[in-house]
Amino acid sequence: MEERTRGQRSDAANWAKPVRTLSTRDVPAGAIDANVTGRRLQGAASGFGRLSQKTFWVRLAGARVKPTQAIDIRTTRFGEF
Repeated sequence: MEERTRGQRSDAANWAKPVRTLSTRDVPAGAIDANVTGRRLQGAASGFGRLSQKTFWVRLAGARVKPTQAIDIRTTRFGEF
C-alpha cells in the first residue's frame, strides 16, 4: 500500500498535473486541435461559456407530444440528436 502524506489524496498520482493552458500531443493525422491548444481551463463556477446561455426552440405544431414530453425526450436522448 502507498504511504500517504498529509493533505495529499491517495490517488493523486492518477490525476493530471496543474497547467495554465491546455495543449495536445500525439494528435492523429487530419485531427484539428483549434479548440484545445492554448485554451485556459474553466470550472463550473465560471460558467461554460455560450453553451450555458443557449436557448433552444422546438416547433410542436401538429405534433402528438406535449412540451414536457419533448423536453424529457431531448434530455434522455440528447446524444442521439
